[in-house]
Amino acid sequence: MSGGLSPAAIRQIVGRIDTSPPLHELLGAVQYALPARGSVSQDQQWERAKERTTALAEQRSWQVSPDNPAWQTLTQVLVTCEWLEQRDLPRLLETYAEALERVVDIEVQLLRRQPDPESAAASMVSGTVLGDVALSALRRLIHEHFSCSAQKLAETGDTTRGGPTDVMGRETARSVHDEVVDGARES
Repeated sequence: MSGGLSPAAIRQIVGRIDTSPPLHELLGAVQYALPARGSVSQDQQWERAKERTTALAEQRSWQVSPDNPAWQTLTQVLVTCEWLEQRDLPRLLETYAEALERVVDIEVQLLRRQPDPESAAASMVSGTVLGDVALSALRRLIHEHFSCSAQKLAETGDTTRGGPTDVMGRETARSVHDEVVDGARES
């Protein structure tokens, strides 16, 4: 399993390992070599979406290059949301970013503990490729959990427990939760 990497990309990474670059540079080479989704466009929708992607990175003080393929992927997601008139997903970007910063911080700490650059590069590829799949699967499982919980709350009318909270225990989505519960009661 090459993680979607072409033989040329694998050779490029191996070549970088042979030059003994700083770990940060090696991990960047791996990340930039991984396949990205999306295609660049130069229309107004693309520019608006790109500005929103840039604003998110700036607001969160991320030290990232606009050449990172993930910029293109996220920008394309925002363009597609605009085409579909889907407004909820873009509003969730801050929440996604906040949650994922904690995950990625730990991932980078684990990568930096690898015994050598080769192990770190291999861990980066497998962790990114498999981690993306795992995050998606967990998200879907948690969707089912919260959907089931919301349905039970709607059926019982109990709004005193079981609401969505963030990892610190603060209620973060109570107004959305209340709208869903209220909407279910009315139907």
